[in-house]
Amino acid sequence: MEEGKEQVCRECGRRFTGRTDKVYCSRECKNRHNNRKRSLEERARSEAIKALDRNHEILSSLIAAGAASAGIEELSRIGFDADAVTSQRKGRCGHSECRCYEIVYYRTDVKIFGIRRQD
Repeated sequence: MEEGKEQVCRECGRRFTGRTDKVYCSRECKNRHNNRKRSLEERARSEAIKALDRNHEILSSLIAAGAASAGIEELSRIGFDADAVTSQRKGRCGHSECRCYEIVYYRTDVKIFGIRRQD
């Protein structure tokens, strides 16, 4: 490997010389970069799980109340995230069939309907 080429550290921006495949000026910068990256990934994962849990709670309350359908806009006001699903596919009539864990429902642009638990 080629030595001595001046490079810029991806973490702190300092100039350094070293192997051509080296991207950090020090072990501390490499660790700081990896720790920050891991923290961002964990935060994104945590936010996704929170959104799924919030949706599950809302859908469970709709089932308990015997609601057959609900408007997306109305649900959004109480914290429902229409994009937070555990799976999605095209249903029989062309509607999106969505799942939030064991709860299944159909979704159009303006409402969800057919909300039920699937064992």
